[in-house]
Amino acid sequence: MTMAARRDPESIPTPVLAAAAALLAFAIGAAAFGRHAAHDVPAPSTGKPARALLFVDLDGGRVQVRDAVSGVALAVLEPGEGGFVRSTLRSLVRERRRQGVGDGPPFEVSIPGPGQVLLADPATGRRVPLEAFGPTNAAAFARFIGEPEGPPKEASWKAR
Repeated sequence: MTMAARRDPESIPTPVLAAAAALLAFAIGAAAFGRHAAHDVPAPSTGKPARALLFVDLDGGRVQVRDAVSGVALAVLEPGEGGFVRSTLRSLVRERRRQGVGDGPPFEVSIPGPGQVLLADPATGRRVPLEAFGPTNAAAFARFIGEPEGPPKEASWKAR
């Protein structure tokens, strides 16, 4: 019996090892690409325009939420309230600063479909599907949209 014919019953065939290595390399490459690729969410497909909102810093750490078109104040978030709204906006504002965009352009909030709430920053192109953070957090922004038809209504909602 030659050396090539003898085989350790515990060894793994070379083609199987090569296939496993290729699969592992593909998985690592796909994960790296996915992490650094743009994660854009498709624009709302309902045909209804998103509501443009301005978030204005007030004295004492308060934040006023205003309809950007009508100027109507929708809510005032007191210090310690609206944590999810504040932290989400903070990340978008950080991206604006990184890209050299000022505070002026409004953000957009829309409900593209049932159970979906989308926060978009047209100035930077970032879109955040808020339902990914749970229904309570999505509702924190959905409340600012108001009625789907007709003019925006004033609200005195405070985040819990």
